[in-house]
Amino acid sequence: MKLPPNFGRFRWDCERHGCYAEKCRLRFEFFADCFPGHMSMTDRDGSIEINGYYLLIEFKHSRSLPQGQRLYLERQPPEYTVAVATCPDCRTMEVTEVAVRENGKLGEFKPCTMQQFRRRLQNWATWAQNQRPAWEVRPAA
Repeated sequence: MKLPPNFGRFRWDCERHGCYAEKCRLRFEFFADCFPGHMSMTDRDGSIEINGYYLLIEFKHSRSLPQGQRLYLERQPPEYTVAVATCPDCRTMEVTEVAVRENGKLGEFKPCTMQQFRRRLQNWATWAQNQRPAWEVRPAA
């Protein structure tokens, strides 16, 4: 896939700097005792904002989604479109299935090709660009 000329590539050189996962992966376990029970922080794999609307995508190697992470994704604000995409090989980012949050619940995983997934992202971006800005829609705090 050809990238746009201004796209910021990941510039980490493992041979020069060592393994990125070992050197740079956030270690949320250092904060585990700050929260009750078995709660822990989560990272966001893919997130973008357009016009005050948000797209949040969690990429997984399989359908496996811990209950706490499922609740986190389901409880995002209504202006967030939330999806979980299975992506068995992050080197190719080939998506095989997608589950989308609907009415506050994560739906079932459904087969999805990379082309279909890209089209869904493009459709969401077009939709968000054509909406009245969310900051004009939300009541003032």
